Amino acid sequence: MSYSGLSHEPFHPLQTTQALKSYIDVLSRLVAYLLRDKGNYFISLPANIATLVSKIQQLTPPEQLPPPVIQEKFDEYTLGIVDLLIGIWTRV
Repeated sequence: MSYSGLSHEPFHPLQTTQALKSYIDVLSRLVAYLLRDKGNYFISLPANIATLVSKIQQLTPPEQLPPPVIQEKFDEYTLGIVDLLIGIWTRV
């Protein structure tokens, strides 16, 4: 079996700056879509994802985004978004 040398495993560092920018763009749009008020529009979400979305919607976003580095303590809003993305990724 031959591999190109690129890793396609989840939660591993991305290998190019452009890939990171692309992932940030797509994930930011997904989270914004899920958190945005839908008005009369209904989106059917699994119960665990709907619960996570509702939890985040009840929180106040931080005035300043956390730095893009691993740190010991994140605010609840940021942790909620991480939980949401992991919940979506690991949904069976």
